[in-house]
Amino acid sequence: MNKRSLMILLCALVVCIVTILAAIDVNLISIAKTTLVPVFNNIEKDRIINNFSDYDELITEHFIIKYDDQQHIAELTGEILEKYYEDVCQMYRYYPENKSIIFIHNDEDKLLDAVGLNKGNAPLGVYYSGTIHVLNPNLWVKDNNRLETIYEKKGPIVHEFTHLIVDDITNGNYPMWFTEGLALYTEYKLTGFEWGKENMNNHKVNIKDLNDNFNKLDVDVAYRNSFELVKDITDIWGFNKVIDMLQFLGDGNDIRKSTKAALKINFYDLKNVDRK
Repeated sequence: MNKRSLMILLCALVVCIVTILAAIDVNLISIAKTTLVPVFNNIEKDRIINNFSDYDELITEHFIIKYDDQQHIAELTGEILEKYYEDVCQMYRYYPENKSIIFIHNDEDKLLDAVGLNKGNAPLGVYYSGTIHVLNPNLWVKDNNRLETIYEKKGPIVHEFTHLIVDDITNGNYPMWFTEGLALYTEYKLTGFEWGKENMNNHKVNIKDLNDNFNKLDVDVAYRNSFELVKDITDIWGFNKVIDMLQFLGDGNDIRKSTKAALKINFYDLKNVDRK
């Protein structure tokens, strides 16, 4: 059986297990995820590395950068990654055990294919199964004179590396609003870039919809609300408590139990925090 077939079989097994556990105890889903997601990530990581084995490779102190031509972009990416590595890791009190792998794609379809997304407009970056994927900034930065600054401050590097850190700490057990809110908040704190600031007047989403229906919401609204909720939690309880939430998730607790354990408040009562 090849790795791709094994992955499909594993996905089917995960669905069956989750369905059974959900009927018994919803928190068992979180426990299962912390065991199964790392296994799935390793299988997918191997598949991606194999599929893009023709890419060149640049190795820095903490990263393995795989790229298709344009070594100067790989070197720039490495400089940005290393510049923020210590800040991000220190912020989350977590340092990856191995070098993190990042792919730079010169073609939107290659990025989409690598992470299993449908054809369409590719995002600037994606974190998927232990790997980071970014579009070559030459494809989306219009001002060549400011390419380096725009790539660093408004590009996907810090954002996607944060996703990797969150995934590692929680063993893949997190709701989408939490990881997206954290990635946006980390960008905001470390690069000064506040995503969606122009959408501050967009309608607020109740926390149940944010948690249960994230992918069904308008993207801008969902992301902005996620950022604001993470920021408000941090402003009120401090970022150390956010780290506690991540660690409780990594132990196999769901977001409700993790919130209660870390913040001493019921999860749905977070709707009452001051979200300006």
